[in-house]
Amino acid sequence: LAGDQGGAAVALAAGQVHRIAEVQRKVSSCPVLFTWNGERFQFVTDFAGVGGLGYYSAPGVYAPPQVLEHIKIEPDQLRPRDGFYELRVTEPMEETAYVDRLELLAIDHPASQPVFPDERLAVLGPQPTHELLVVERPMFANRASDPAGGDCTSRLRTVDRTYAYQPALDRRYCGFCRPHTLELDFGNQAAQLKDDIVYLFINGFIEYPYSQTTYAASQSRVGWEPIRIDQLGEDGQWRTLVPDGGAPGGVARTFTSELTGLRKGPDCKLRLTTNLEIYYDQIFLARNAGRDKVPVGDRGEKPFKHEDINSL
Repeated sequence: LAGDQGGAAVALAAGQVHRIAEVQRKVSSCPVLFTWNGERFQFVTDFAGVGGLGYYSAPGVYAPPQVLEHIKIEPDQLRPRDGFYELRVTEPMEETAYVDRLELLAIDHPASQPVFPDERLAVLGPQPTHELLVVERPMFANRASDPAGGDCTSRLRTVDRTYAYQPALDRRYCGFCRPHTLELDFGNQAAQLKDDIVYLFINGFIEYPYSQTTYAASQSRVGWEPIRIDQLGEDGQWRTLVPDGGAPGGVARTFTSELTGLRKGPDCKLRLTTNLEIYYDQIFLARNAGRDKVPVGDRGEKPFKHEDINSL
């Protein structure tokens, strides 16, 4: 075998079968966002992964690109520098991003009632609405159990990069795991939600399986299985609430899933199952208090005044 453009040449004897394994590596990367936090540039997250063109999710199935995405920047992540807010976007790997508009939107809200955009990576499931969700009294699980039954409750309380557990990777295919389940016991907390619309807020990150990986995995009958959310019924049987809850659209971010049909009585137990390489950092239940009941407003769109585009 001989490779051009600096590729390696490998001498292979004729008349023999040679096993050649393709190295699994990242061939591309989403745009990466950094912000000036008053002392240094801080990594926030990657973005636009939900807008991939021609993303192969199953044989004959391609995910529709999500052309709009909202990224939440926490107050302590962005501070003025010489009178301006400075954000930097990098493309560190082999990828072309088509950006039509970038804008900064400032949201005023009570500190005790955080606001999150309804966002997620929706390959086949419901698309995000981009609605601003006002969290009132987040409810954390009384107990969280990893796939082995171990207690990981404390690891899901705060966003601190201490993840609930390490899923068992499928070493054949980058981004896929052996199916893994996280169980969440909210006890009687959900009883106070009454008839409210309830969301599950999940902070974490995903290691994407790329199109070529998904194609290869499909030949082993391994396919994209987004987070499925089940609830334990009074009869002791698990029933699916959300067959396709999506996945995080990148790293270090919160995504949401509406739990239509959630039984809000006592002993609320949920489980999240997927075969994707997803790491859970924080999870809580909450109702959307609504912008009509909470003094939430925006200060208007802030288009960028100056843009520097430098080739890597």
